[in-house]
Amino acid sequence: MNKISLSAVLLCFTAAFCFGQKKQTSVAPPKPKQSSVKAANSEQVQVTADKSKKPQIKIDKPKQPVKASGLKQASVKPTGAKSSKAETSTAPKPLKPSAVKPKPVAVQIVSEIPAAEWKILTDALTAEDWEKSALLSSRFINRIKTENEKKQVARLRYFYLYSLSGKILKLAATKNRAGEKAALDELRKTAATFTGSEFILPPRSFLDDCQKSFNYICRVKGSDKAFRTTATGRNGTEILSFDYVLFDKKIEIDQFAQNKTFLGGTLRKAEFNDDLAKPWVMRLIFDKGFVRIALES
Repeated sequence: MNKISLSAVLLCFTAAFCFGQKKQTSVAPPKPKQSSVKAANSEQVQVTADKSKKPQIKIDKPKQPVKASGLKQASVKPTGAKSSKAETSTAPKPLKPSAVKPKPVAVQIVSEIPAAEWKILTDALTAEDWEKSALLSSRFINRIKTENEKKQVARLRYFYLYSLSGKILKLAATKNRAGEKAALDELRKTAATFTGSEFILPPRSFLDDCQKSFNYICRVKGSDKAFRTTATGRNGTEILSFDYVLFDKKIEIDQFAQNKTFLGGTLRKAEFNDDLAKPWVMRLIFDKGFVRIALES
């Protein structure tokens, strides 16, 4: 009996041990967890454990590259251009004509205006091409910085004012009020800059009796120290200038009577007529007068 009980105990112990061993061997070891590390550039690194293979490293790159804010490699915008969503051209916009400034033309300085060019001016005066003669007179004055022996600068000053007077009368005749006003303004400003400068008037002949006669050198009534001229256009119907030349001493006219003569002096005053219903433009008054015999026509 005791032997049977012991055998039963041993059998049960043996069965329990075997069952526990089977149960232990059937339990699988836990799978290792995947560890992930995020890189600074948003790339994700995954490490996977595998029994049959060596550990592998997979790099998941971002789907879109990182863009630098505000920059484009394909196009460069010119300064001041407006931004556009779709840019098809990178060429800069052309400048407007008003933004392009013409370069100033250098003035050729000379000591004397050549005879050929001087003749072009005198021909324009004779033809009463006032626009051309005014322009040439102005240009020639700018080209001569120092007076020469022929006194070209002094003569050009008178030509310039005389031409502007003729221009004003021509514009008034065609009722070009805007052009007339502009020319009169130019005349006033030019005369103001010439005040105190030396002038030489065109050569003219002396005449004792100047009643109803124009373009002669005449005496001023009541004075033996002054002469006057009434300068008109070719038709003699309009007066471009009344010229008065005052001398420091008495001038004997007899020694100049047979020759055309230049009158000259320093411009002291210029007066202008604003009412061109009266057919005259200006009055010039010179002092420190002098007389010279004309050596050229």
